[in-house]
Amino acid sequence: MDLFKKNIKIFKFLGCFSGVYVLGLFLYRTYLNSCKSIDHITKFVASVVLQFLNYINTNFKSIQLDNQSISVYIDDKVIVKIIEGCNSVSIIVLFLAFIVSFRKDLRSTFFYCILGSTLIFILNIFRISFITYGVYLYPVYSKVLHDIFFPIIIYGVVLILWIFWIKSFIEHDEK
Repeated sequence: MDLFKKNIKIFKFLGCFSGVYVLGLFLYRTYLNSCKSIDHITKFVASVVLQFLNYINTNFKSIQLDNQSISVYIDDKVIVKIIEGCNSVSIIVLFLAFIVSFRKDLRSTFFYCILGSTLIFILNIFRISFITYGVYLYPVYSKVLHDIFFPIIIYGVVLILWIFWIKSFIEHDEK
């Protein structure tokens, strides 16, 4: 019991984080289960990626061949397939669980959640676009582009956002 009293803040954080994370994933899975085909968020991400790619090179096209993915192709050759896991929602849920667990006042927490989620979503679209274009130009590096740049870009940004939030949280507590 003494261990619990000494570490009450840690247990509160872990409880809140786990609760928000599980609730977020449950709501997201419920949404996904309600979709008959590829979910609307993934379709939106694929359409924005295609628009961005066509700004660079007008030959990119996309097609949904099955209920699992949207293929992005050029000159009748599939470059990448965009699946549900590419839409950044799971990462945003993780981000939000941490921020809510380290919440300050309601207003600051709410706006930081909105701004951080938006930033992660936009950066994810650029990430997919650059990976797609990189795979088109250098197909031999497709695994490196996806497996290395994915964690560096997305998780790196999430980590930086968390660190910034913690620093502002500590400064807020000191005041």
